[in-house]
Amino acid sequence: MPTIKDVAVKAQVSIATVSAVLNGTRPVSEPTRLRVEEAIRQLGYQPNRMARGLKQRKSQMIAHVLPSVMNPFFPAMLKGIEDIAYEADYSVLICNTEMDEKRIRRYSQLLLEMQTDGVVITAPGSDAIHELARSLREHGVPIVALHGPRSMDYVDRVLVNDEECGYLASSTLAKHGHQEIGFLGVDGSTTSRLRYQGFIRGLQSHGIELYRDYVLLGQGFSQEEGYRLGQMLFSNPSSWPNGIVAANDVMAIGLWEAALNAGLEVPEDVSLIGIDNTLASIMRPQMASVEIPTYEMGRLAGEQLLARITKNQEGTPVTIRLDPRLITGHTVQSRG
Repeated sequence: MPTIKDVAVKAQVSIATVSAVLNGTRPVSEPTRLRVEEAIRQLGYQPNRMARGLKQRKSQMIAHVLPSVMNPFFPAMLKGIEDIAYEADYSVLICNTEMDEKRIRRYSQLLLEMQTDGVVITAPGSDAIHELARSLREHGVPIVALHGPRSMDYVDRVLVNDEECGYLASSTLAKHGHQEIGFLGVDGSTTSRLRYQGFIRGLQSHGIELYRDYVLLGQGFSQEEGYRLGQMLFSNPSSWPNGIVAANDVMAIGLWEAALNAGLEVPEDVSLIGIDNTLASIMRPQMASVEIPTYEMGRLAGEQLLARITKNQEGTPVTIRLDPRLITGHTVQSRG
């Protein structure tokens, strides 16, 4: 494998000149630059990006810290980040934490060892995630919180208006004549709490009573929890809500399965709306959902992070908040 020394010998220049051409650290005359580039091409020389990063204390790498790559909500965000990174000649390291403290601590050490230039965090604001953020900030690594850790008001944030998500969902059911509306959420989740607040606002704006027995909180945004909570809702065959808002699409699918197993039809017996529009669009019939602009959020997070890395933007942290929109689907039926 050819080395930088081989390039210098072939181009008849010093190693320092080859380095200057590769890294742009100082001006090089046009004839010399062309000679070095031709030597690189002929030899097939590949610069060692990691070694160069160690010298410059810059890796041309950013990281995306995720709770789980299995959740269909996150790939579009990751693509938005990766597209921006690619355009700027950066690579993206994916840190799949599974919200396990040992994994998070391991990634925290790895990100510093690899001299990662910046980090996007899309994960609930657990103690371990906050420790990771503090460690990165102490070492001068820029951070953007994307959707997840809203409590990180000490860094740039790109968020969706979660309260509006809940409002759009419940007010849609209300407009279709539903009076007994339920909500499935997640206990201890800021996302779920904000969506529930919007859910309540939607009911109040249409003068609809809240049935607290129809509000159930689970332990996670999973299909299994949606199914379990759905079983609880439909356990009494004589009393169940005729419209339900699930805090995300994955829970909504589990709820749908529970309704079918209880002998109910969607939307004939119960109308259903999810939130995030990740899986809703591929369901048949298409499930109604409140769409979150995940790809756009990812791009904005990537742009904001690179602006901090390159010092094009300095100063106090900023928060960018995007609005959701309703996707009507076919799982909401008007009640007379």
